[in-house]
Amino acid sequence: MNNLLLSLNRHLRRQKVAGRTGATATEFALLLPVILLLVFACCDFARIIHVRQVVANAARVGSLHGAMNRFHPQNESQWRSHVQQAIQDELGHLSIDSADAIVSVSHRDNGNGQKIIASEVSIPFRTIVQWPVLPQEVQVRHVAEFQQFR
Repeated sequence: MNNLLLSLNRHLRRQKVAGRTGATATEFALLLPVILLLVFACCDFARIIHVRQVVANAARVGSLHGAMNRFHPQNESQWRSHVQQAIQDELGHLSIDSADAIVSVSHRDNGNGQKIIASEVSIPFRTIVQWPVLPQEVQVRHVAEFQQFR
């Protein structure tokens, strides 16, 4: 009788463990898509923050370069190309493909004889996943302005 109880007890333990293993696999199969969704959402969020920071840095570098280098009307096109090249170089240093970048450089008088230099940088950002509510591509844009001081 004792052996019968021991063998019944072992049999019940095996069934309990085997049944729980199936439940664990089912729970994992149900939670895996949710976990992957959260991982990809975090990746896209981190990527757009990174691109936003890179675009802001590039615009700031361009405006600062333009503010530090005066120009005359006869060499304005050369000055503008140097500022745009500084922006392209900054984008290249920060691992962004500058071929997609839209760069514009402008200036205006502030009324005191000084010029305000503005550079605008815009880059398309594409998400990893096609999110149901969000667009697949957005333009990340930043404008930076500095007053000429040299």
